[in-house]
This record gives sequence, structure tokens and C-alpha cells, in this order.
Amino acid sequence: EDDVGMAANIGFESTLSINKEKKRQLFAHATYEWVQQNFKFLQPYRPIEFTRDWNLSNSAAVNNEHIGKAGIRFQQGTEATLGYQFSTFLRENNTYTGYQHALNGQYQKKGWKSSLTIRYLNSQDSLVSTQFLRPNLEIAKSFKRLKGWTVGVKGEQEYNRIVKEENLTSQSFYYNQLEAYVGTPDSSRNQWQFRYTKRWDYAIANNQFQGNTIGN
Repeated sequence: EDDVGMAANIGFESTLSINKEKKRQLFAHATYEWVQQNFKFLQPYRPIEFTRDWNLSNSAAVNNEHIGKAGIRFQQGTEATLGYQFSTFLRENNTYTGYQHALNGQYQKKGWKSSLTIRYLNSQDSLVSTQFLRPNLEIAKSFKRLKGWTVGVKGEQEYNRIVKEENLTSQSFYYNQLEAYVGTPDSSRNQWQFRYTKRWDYAIANNQFQGNTIGN
């Protein structure tokens, strides 16, 4: 039995100054990881969410694995940042193929603060094919005249379509959620926050998602 395993990881990072006066910078990075099928790590080195992030129906590696990532990020001082990353995860012999897109952005100025994250995954293995979409958006405004009280809204969605033999599996799910809130700043001695949340959940019926429950 062959009990010798190998793995390799290489990476590249670069920073470009676009406008020093306005502190505008451009960052780029790329990484590649190769794991031979007999490689056994002494301690887990991948993120805990790795299996979930890639919608792996079989987390045990049975073939050589390849993971590639490339991304770019724009940053302007502490005010704004916007980045995009493309990732691919492949297991040889067509046992798994996954492509992931991730967009991240943040902005804060004059009491305004916003954040955006979008992740989309398309994958296929020997058992199932999947589509996963998770966008999140939050916008908030704090008011100095109100001692830093903040008003904000937040929206999120999770759409996870898992298909086996042309049918949605029971692991598929889909929901939308909207939240509005008002609260004191984090620096307050006595903190107060009022939230209103509404969520729409969808169930599988006739091999498609249909509205099921609405919660407040």
C-alpha cells in the first residue's frame, strides 16, 4: 500500500499605489494548492467551513486535489474598499468541480456605514450538482446630534440548490431576510437596540422552491 503523500502551496501578492494623496491602493493576490490523494495532514489546516463553502457531499479526498484563487482589491484609506476573488476547487477524474465568485465591499464616511458581500458557487461531483448564492447588504447611519444613535437596515439571502438525478434534494434550502434596527453606539455605557426582522422561507414542492412560511 502506498502510504507516501505530498502537498504543495504557492502564493503571490502585489500592491500598487494609485494615488498617494488620496491613499488609493490596488492589491492583487493569487494562490495555488495541490494535495496528493495519499497526503494525510497531522492537524486540520483548512477552514472549518471548507466543506460547507464548497457544498461537498463527500468531504474525504479520494483523488488529487487542486485549489486555485486569484483576487483584486481596491482601497481608499479607511473610507472604502472593494474586492473580487475567483476560486476553483477540482478533484481529478471529474469527481468534483467547483467554481466560486466572491465580491466584498465596505464604505464609511460622515456617519454612513455600509457593507456588501456576495458569494456564488457552481459545483458538480459524481452524485449531485449545486448552485449556491449568498448576498448580504447592510446600510447604517449614525447621528452626532442624537449622541451617536444609529439607524440601519440589513438584508440577506441564502439560495442553495442541490440536484440529484434532476430532482431537488432535501438538503436544498432558500430564504430571504430583512432587518431594520435602531440603537445606541457600541461605546455607550448603557446599550439599547431595537430590531424588527422579517424572514421568508421557501420549501420544496413539485421539484421547485415555493413560499412556505413568513416569520417576524
